[in-house]
Amino acid sequence: MKVVGGKYKGREIKSISKNKDKEGILRPTMEKVRKAFFDILSDTIEDAYFLDLFAGTGAMGIEALSRGAKKVVFVEKDKKFVRLIEENLKALNIPEDKYEILNMDYKDALEYLSKRGDKFDFIYCDPPYDRKYYEDVIKLVRKCELLNKYGILTLEDRKKRPVMADYKKDVVETREYGATRLMFLNFDKKEDFE
Repeated sequence: MKVVGGKYKGREIKSISKNKDKEGILRPTMEKVRKAFFDILSDTIEDAYFLDLFAGTGAMGIEALSRGAKKVVFVEKDKKFVRLIEENLKALNIPEDKYEILNMDYKDALEYLSKRGDKFDFIYCDPPYDRKYYEDVIKLVRKCELLNKYGILTLEDRKKRPVMADYKKDVVETREYGATRLMFLNFDKKEDFE
């Protein structure tokens, strides 16, 4: 797996052997999806605060750093993947003041970040597809007020799963890539992407 754009373009990102964790659910975001996501938001990533939720290998957050994000917070509860993220960041010589890794469950992490007063321009959420995390994440991000004004929450999901009816009003854009769908949500401003 490689970084697809920015300062570290073409550099390797390590993954877990066979791309599976102990439950068989790790599927790092495909390069074409990462490229598409950052191409859509290219003008707004520089100097942004970025949260990589369910970080896995750290590929999305590393991609954000490669494209000039000011800081990335990686949230990953599995220690094996936390070590992998650390290895990937060190291999790229990314300065420690550019990132933070929280080895926590996503709910605990979101509440902790809220208590600390953190606000993000972008939150990328890529939980295991067959789990019911999406609704919890949307509720917590909204309740904890973790997005800056006009900040974007992006959910990576299977395109065949229906969009949650309660949150359709917050979806400002959807994009599909193979079997994957990206949903961009914003709680303040309703504006389509170019």
